[in-house]
Amino acid sequence: QAEEAMSSMLDFARSAAEVETFSSWLEQMTHRDVDVRLGRSKGGQILRLYSIPAAKGLEFDHVVIPDVSAGSFDSLQQEERNLFYVAISRARRKLTMTFTGRPSTFLSSFGRPEDWGALG
Repeated sequence: QAEEAMSSMLDFARSAAEVETFSSWLEQMTHRDVDVRLGRSKGGQILRLYSIPAAKGLEFDHVVIPDVSAGSFDSLQQEERNLFYVAISRARRKLTMTFTGRPSTFLSSFGRPEDWGALG
């Protein structure tokens, strides 16, 4: 599974490098999803982008949540904590979260940062 995940992430990075704007990349991803559903995809894998509210009630084998950095998901408001819960609870098998600088205080429930590499 590690090779499959690495291949998917490399494909993801290559697709982003091929376009000039974020909007055009999103459009490309939308067309890729259509190609997969119509059987025109080579790999059979689907990458779907959702806002957290739009993903509510759905589940996925692997969920990636980018930018869980300090300042993101750090509010004391219950609504933001609820959104974070919705985001992390969409994953059936694997959850990947990224951050730059300091992690969000919400990540403290996952233990110490030096131990996160062992989570899985």
